[in-house]
Amino acid sequence: DDDVIIPSGTAAYTVTVTTDLDVASLTVGSEEGSIVTNCFKNGIGVNNIAGDVVVFKNGVLSHSRNPVTVTSVNNVKYKLNLKVGGKMEVYGSVGADLCGFNKGQALRYAHGGYGGNLNSSKLGTVYGSIREPVDPGAGGQSTIGGDCHGGGVISLDVERELIVSGVVSAEGAVDRWDSASAGGSILIRCATLCGSGKIYARPSSNGNTQGGGGRIAIYQSDSTNWDAFVGIISSSNYKTGN
Repeated sequence: DDDVIIPSGTAAYTVTVTTDLDVASLTVGSEEGSIVTNCFKNGIGVNNIAGDVVVFKNGVLSHSRNPVTVTSVNNVKYKLNLKVGGKMEVYGSVGADLCGFNKGQALRYAHGGYGGNLNSSKLGTVYGSIREPVDPGAGGQSTIGGDCHGGGVISLDVERELIVSGVVSAEGAVDRWDSASAGGSILIRCATLCGSGKIYARPSSNGNTQGGGGRIAIYQSDSTNWDAFVGIISSSNYKTGN
């Protein structure tokens, strides 16, 4: 039942949480600081915050990258799943970029879209739910080169308003070889979505191949205030792979 504050320090650092949270409130970063504070969450369980959550401009709240041993939607190891009893304010980043499936797995290129190449050929198999997106994005094909993870998974269940003035993102990565990966999943439930920030589950592209778009679903209980969010919501930004 404590208030948890992970402030900025004199150098960038990361706090990794290895058990599900059950706290009164959560603050990542600080209003005055300029050094990035990272808070990474291991596991797939629900994190209960009874009160408010604030992610300041220099704060990052994410989940750990899924390892190469995660090969299907049935054995996903890491997701970010928050249940907030108050309001949530995002001025920094709630991000799961590059945290999904790694490249060279059975699921390749795709997620909400097929992925494609310069000839518009379909490269992957679409999977996951439109209404309840909870799956990571697929990685690319190549087993050489750098990392090419798909986007991870973010689920935010906020009792009051969710203010996004920063970024909520689950984007894919690209390496310098022949790989592009898919966007991940973002599922939001809140009373009102506010702010002018960005909500992304976009794929990556290396110029030859494009990953498939991710999935975003947003449910708002206040039916009188649909125009409070004036930012950008996107799950694809490439000509093919939409």
